[in-house]
Amino acid sequence: MPLYDKNMECLLCKQKSTTKKVRSRFVKVAIYDTDFCPIHADSAVNSLYYNIFVCLTAAFLFRGFFPVLPPTTMEII
Repeated sequence: MPLYDKNMECLLCKQKSTTKKVRSRFVKVAIYDTDFCPIHADSAVNSLYYNIFVCLTAAFLFRGFFPVLPPTTMEII
């Protein structure tokens, strides 16, 4: 199975939820487009679809590699 559940905490509201991630061994890039966008060998396992996490409570989208939001960003949001 290429997908697994990952527990995430929203950076804005701190609500915990699960999201789907792609197992790295299933990510096979066939070629790269002219803008360096990877074209996956199996179109059903496109890791780009699972890079963004959605918090349904706060209606907030974020990427998983930022552990915290800077204070100035929190004020703007």
